[in-house]
Amino acid sequence: MDIQWPLINGKPDLDYALLDFGTVYSNSRYVQASPFGNNTPVICWVEILVNGRWFATGNLSDMTSHSITRFVVSGYVESEGVVVQTGKTSLHGGTNVGDLYNPGTLVTSAPCRVHVWRLVA
Repeated sequence: MDIQWPLINGKPDLDYALLDFGTVYSNSRYVQASPFGNNTPVICWVEILVNGRWFATGNLSDMTSHSITRFVVSGYVESEGVVVQTGKTSLHGGTNVGDLYNPGTLVTSAPCRVHVWRLVA
């Protein structure tokens, strides 16, 4: 059964774009211009491709050094655009820490894409 949630202030439309970040590597930062303008707030969802499957990554913190060492995140940074930041040691944390898919080994490079939405009132 589908659940329909009530919307506040009517039904907004969404503008959508899919950005290809190419192959990303661990311990790296990537920036692309937002398709809606670098000063327009957007919602981002990042995925990597491993073993023929696109999936959203989780994250894993090293409690000894208190740093997040495995992840891929994306978001909007005002005046910069859409940013992808990868973890220090790998691109994912494994299913036990939030990944939707566990490729079985740590991945240090993979194709990356970012879904970008702009809310239009």
